Amino acid sequence: MTSNLLCFNSSKTEFLLLGKIQSPALCLSNGVSVLPSASARNLGFIFDSNLTLADHISSVSRSCFYHIRDLRRIRPVLDFTTAESIGTSFVHSRLDYCNSPYYGLPKI
Repeated sequence: MTSNLLCFNSSKTEFLLLGKIQSPALCLSNGVSVLPSASARNLGFIFDSNLTLADHISSVSRSCFYHIRDLRRIRPVLDFTTAESIGTSFVHSRLDYCNSPYYGLPKI
């Protein structure tokens, strides 16, 4: 980082170790140490150390529920077809974004 004139922001940097082995901290050349995270967000997808995707699924569910709840506020002025289209668009856009990590998961 130093040779490329890059600055390290320890408050915004996190790292994730996948698997059971945990490291106490990552020590950098400038003396800053960073502790491993339980989960990390990359491009809106939340990974956790065991790749269970529980945090990501919870986040997507919360987001869908929030938008559907907001749709309920304007529902009286919409006809059924329009409300259904808007609701479906909100949910499908959240589920379809970055859906390739879901491939091959067990159907539980």
